[in-house]
Amino acid sequence: MHTLIDVARFVHAWNAWAVLLVGCAVVGTLVVETRSHAWSSASRRAQVIFVGLVHLQVLLGLVTFWGRSASGGEVFGGNGDKALWHAILGVVAAILAAVSMRLRRHGAAYLPVLITAAGALVCATLARLGVVIIVTAVCVALAQVRRSRADAPQPPVATRQG
Repeated sequence: MHTLIDVARFVHAWNAWAVLLVGCAVVGTLVVETRSHAWSSASRRAQVIFVGLVHLQVLLGLVTFWGRSASGGEVFGGNGDKALWHAILGVVAAILAAVSMRLRRHGAAYLPVLITAAGALVCATLARLGVVIIVTAVCVALAQVRRSRADAPQPPVATRQG
């Protein structure tokens, strides 16, 4: 039983970094799309992955918590308040991520989609907020470069006549 709990805890810890990186990429892309008022299919796929990762994170957290509790182990060193807030923020992140995707699917304005996705990212990664801000800024810059290259006029293709 302890091995399964340890594996769930290990995957929970690494999945948190995946949530952070994918979430920053999603929010960075949504910032650029909000400015240009154009959705891209790549950002939609990334947003779907983000929603899945956040929900997986909550599930892994529950498995870890229940497994530790059932085996008499402590979660967060016995700090019940910290465990409760961690769980609440995880569930709120999952809800906001799902709401963001639903808003996008139903043609909502760009800003509410961006705000709910950013809220999900912050709730999911609150302890690493400094890293989130830096990585999101880099993702915004990269998304802006990608958008400007996609919008640049393409030179005409020369045809060979012979």
